[in-house]
Amino acid sequence: MFNSLDFAIATMTPFSVLAKGRAVVDRTMLFSIVENLPTIALHKAIRYKHLGAALSLMASTIGGALTIVISGLWFLEPSVHVSQVATGSIQSGWSVSFNATNPFTGSIAPVLFDTVQHGFVYNHSLIWQNDTVLPNVGAAKIVDSLTPKVTTYHSSQYSLTILAIQSFLNCPILPLSAVTIAGPFIDDPSDFRYEISAAAQLPANCAYHNSSNNNSSNTVTIMDPRITRPSFAIDDWFIGQLSGFPEISPFKGCPLFGALFGRFGNIDPTTNGSFTALLCTQHIRSVQANISYLPVSQTSLTPSEVSLDSTAPTVLVDPQSGLSSLSYPFYAGFKYNATPFVPTDYRGGRFDTVFSHLVDGPQGLQREDLGAPTKVVDAMNRLYQKYMTYIIDMNYRTNTTAITPSILPIPNNGVVNGTWSTEVGRLKLSKTQMVADWKWGTRGSRDVDRFVRGLDGL
Repeated sequence: MFNSLDFAIATMTPFSVLAKGRAVVDRTMLFSIVENLPTIALHKAIRYKHLGAALSLMASTIGGALTIVISGLWFLEPSVHVSQVATGSIQSGWSVSFNATNPFTGSIAPVLFDTVQHGFVYNHSLIWQNDTVLPNVGAAKIVDSLTPKVTTYHSSQYSLTILAIQSFLNCPILPLSAVTIAGPFIDDPSDFRYEISAAAQLPANCAYHNSSNNNSSNTVTIMDPRITRPSFAIDDWFIGQLSGFPEISPFKGCPLFGALFGRFGNIDPTTNGSFTALLCTQHIRSVQANISYLPVSQTSLTPSEVSLDSTAPTVLVDPQSGLSSLSYPFYAGFKYNATPFVPTDYRGGRFDTVFSHLVDGPQGLQREDLGAPTKVVDAMNRLYQKYMTYIIDMNYRTNTTAITPSILPIPNNGVVNGTWSTEVGRLKLSKTQMVADWKWGTRGSRDVDRFVRGLDGL
């Protein structure tokens, strides 16, 4: 390195130029690079366009580095995991309307859901696994002010524990005795018509006004009013349908829809079939999520991995009404915004839009796989959760400064604690090589022993 500095100094500016006064200070010998580290000297030589010095310094620096590597004096050790205490700031809350009668009006969320179901690619980093909606987390920082500025490492990430939002259905299964099959009615010689329904009793406070007889009733019917089956059909005949119930104002937490799925037998549908009837209420819950974030920018974090805590989620309750069920009209929202799929199996069957998505949509199930009532409940829950992630993300998300209080409290003024971590590589000095090089020029073993003991302290 010092041999190349001789050349660098000589090429800065000759004495003759100084004597004639035609050189500025930055390009004369008064600007000395001898006092700088090799890399800084190289930078300054390039900056002030001393190309000869720059080339010489570059060659000597590369040569010196290669000499160290080849000699084995320094070698790489496995990376070390480094972590520090960090904090992040939550920048979104949740404004959930438990008793809104028609919150999907004017929202593009149901339409967006339908386009995704039909193949539109929509990647949203704050929707996880089609069932969990994450809050927006802004800038994170390392708590230790003495920590060097290493947050730009490619392997660095923040790990924060926050509360996320999920929706779910609670759908009790009605007894088989609630299902009634009437028929066959022969309206046409080539067709048999059947009527299938399931009656359910709602809680007493859910009675609604029946306009047909001007009385109040708490009995609801899940019905497919007309099932037409060709008289020559030999295959099983499937049906799947949702039925909406009358709205009660003010909302009292009553079920808003029911579901009916079943199979007619190929001999006598009235005795050789199996049906599942459900009565559903909608709920929303918070779940603790351990999230790894990548520091994409100085103001936002992008989730890269989410692990939901095994502890039981907390069902959210409206602080004003005390209700835990939502009044969101899922049945109407799906009916008027979602598009049925073209059946992939043209065997006999009749499905409404919801069951069209369950059977013929993405990851659709075989109709025969929905035979068990619990499987019908699970399939409906998955579809409902996927649908509601768009509603929650686009309709219920609010910023932390909104006037409307968040249904999910934001603790500690939105500051959440976590860790920052990264993998850092290490160079280690080879003691054996160091001793060998030093011993070559010494005479006594006592000095060597003293030197080795000094290396042990490194």
